[in-house]
Amino acid sequence: MQIEIKSKLDFNTFRNAIFYISYKRWIIRIITLAGFAAIIYSFSDVGSNSNKVWFWFGIYVIVVIPIIQYWKCKKAFKPNSPLTEETVYHFDENAVRITGSSFNTELKWTNFIKLEFRKDYVLLYRTPVMAHVIQRDPMESAFMQLKQLASAHITVVEG
Repeated sequence: MQIEIKSKLDFNTFRNAIFYISYKRWIIRIITLAGFAAIIYSFSDVGSNSNKVWFWFGIYVIVVIPIIQYWKCKKAFKPNSPLTEETVYHFDENAVRITGSSFNTELKWTNFIKLEFRKDYVLLYRTPVMAHVIQRDPMESAFMQLKQLASAHITVVEG
């Protein structure tokens, strides 16, 4: 079975995928919860200098880090980046071929660990924190065929 999917990634989908991959890790969730706890703790004794430190730590974790991550996404998604090219994904029993106007890659299924279907995109993971983001059309039957094909090789998750 051969499946071909054409995809042109937009910035919002790319940003959402990056934030999803980042914040699904348990350590990032714990640090974020610590940021909220630090802000709440900082209001327990308003006059104390140590509470100001906790407040600014919480602000940094909850506000500054996401702003920096957004800025880095924006910078990575610049107009001449391969991320903005139309990409063609060819899936068959043996390999995945990813082709754009400036690149051509062929990888065996053993190079991937998981395929995750989200509402607007599909994540094809090479490591637990690195994935190819494929813009998704939920009505396209190729994605249903991809789910069947990939399930023979890697873990398929519906998210």
